[in-house]
Amino acid sequence: MKDHITLRQGPIERLLIELRQLIMSAVTDVQSLKSAALSCPSLYCAFSSAETIITTYVLFNQMGCDVPLEAVAVLESLRLRSPTQQGIQDFVTKYLRQTCPSPKSWTLHDALPVRRLHLSLRDFVTRFANACLTKEPFRLATPTTPTPSERDHINRAFYRFEIFCNLFRKSGVVNFEDQ
Repeated sequence: MKDHITLRQGPIERLLIELRQLIMSAVTDVQSLKSAALSCPSLYCAFSSAETIITTYVLFNQMGCDVPLEAVAVLESLRLRSPTQQGIQDFVTKYLRQTCPSPKSWTLHDALPVRRLHLSLRDFVTRFANACLTKEPFRLATPTTPTPSERDHINRAFYRFEIFCNLFRKSGVVNFEDQ
């Protein structure tokens, strides 16, 4: 007679993989998605078999469907190791001169830094806009907040500044130490 060792499965392991994927899709932010995926082998298996679909869904729910193209460009500018002048020109043509759409799907590896940057930038933009609106000549009798359009313009400016720093900090095309 053979001895059978039966491992007790927890409630989550007994669920169909599709249900575990739906649970993962209901997570509210990308960082929590990472934590959930790493919490147990069963959830990791469910996540890894549909990573792009789940991550894209969570990221779009968290940030909105229109992840700024500039956020994608910042991510890509970080990936350039030692950009040459030609490499910088190619990058600018691809990401800044043309209006190429944001990716329609995201991996967790790409979504985490984009979301982290977006959160940091959102807080910075809020503080920046509030500071600017309390100074002359913008100070109004009643306090106001920037419109969504104004916030988008400020966000875009800071994203582009980050892109500039990423491209030229390592390139040697512009030498910051000489100035």
